[in-house]
Amino acid sequence: GVTLNTVDSVENFAADIRNGKWDSVLQSTSMLKLPEDKLTYLYEQVLFELLEAGERDLAKEMLRSSEPLTCLKTSHPERYLKIEQLCKRPFFNASDAYELGTSKESRRQEIAESLLCEVSAVQPSRLLSLLGQALKYQQSQGLIAPGVPFDLFRGTRKAYRKDVEEKIPKKAAGSLT
Repeated sequence: GVTLNTVDSVENFAADIRNGKWDSVLQSTSMLKLPEDKLTYLYEQVLFELLEAGERDLAKEMLRSSEPLTCLKTSHPERYLKIEQLCKRPFFNASDAYELGTSKESRRQEIAESLLCEVSAVQPSRLLSLLGQALKYQQSQGLIAPGVPFDLFRGTRKAYRKDVEEKIPKKAAGSLT
């Protein structure tokens, strides 16, 4: 299939990452085709922040069920084991999760920068203008007659129902009780 890797607003997407609005970010990325390493890094950060917020059960479930993190089990088993150990601990220690010299904010910034290279914004009216251009091209090729109404969804000439005068019913077919 064709993936377009577009978001409504690149600036809002980056701001959501920097502000940790992970529900919005994960919803946006679910429609994108991103490199596995960048997606894994994103999911790892979300998991760390869940642990930091005390959401251990949710973090464990995410580790077990999200595709980017389950792939980590075979591609980088030592990294997966480290995350698994962090999920088992009763408390979260940022120095255990993040590499020396990095913080939650710096990782968010890194993720935003890496994902911005992968996405672009498209004007909301872009699809309409492309449809208009396609119709004009079909008209210029003689595939659509000019001035004739055209149904885009059926790909055919628009059919109108004849105006029929509405008739008043004369006998009852049944009754509602």
